Amino acid sequence: MPIGSRFYTPPNDFLNRTEKCVLDARDYIFNGYKTLLNNIEPITDEVYPRITESWLQYYEPTAGRGHNQHNHSRWSREEKMIQPFSGGLYLSDGEPLPDHPYSGVFAFHLRDNQYMIKPERGLLMIWPSDIVHSVKPFYGKTKRAVINFNICLNEYTPFI
Repeated sequence: MPIGSRFYTPPNDFLNRTEKCVLDARDYIFNGYKTLLNNIEPITDEVYPRITESWLQYYEPTAGRGHNQHNHSRWSREEKMIQPFSGGLYLSDGEPLPDHPYSGVFAFHLRDNQYMIKPERGLLMIWPSDIVHSVKPFYGKTKRAVINFNICLNEYTPFI
């Protein structure tokens, strides 16, 4: 289980569904992940990403829900992964209220600094799973929807 999240959302394997819109989202995530890895170290065209967990998550517009600082690192050797990353694909930003400037802002926490990103519809973020991150309480006009996921490479992925 990830550490530190007060409002833990259990994986529901959303990205395993077979509807065209979900398959399109999965392809978009796979392509983003491959592009990211290729910028780290050249890879062949035959990379084999594997989504280990995924969950569709809604933020109610008036509930003020967020997530405390946490990461998605795993602690058992059996769960060791190759190139483990986590991410989110925002389906809706929920139209954050203008009088709440940090409403639903996503933050990375690195070396006593906070790097904030205001999510928008269509934004795909992918980061190393061990990076601590959080989401500020969300207040908006509509529900915010995001597909969250953990992704890695299968064991036999060829590198150049």
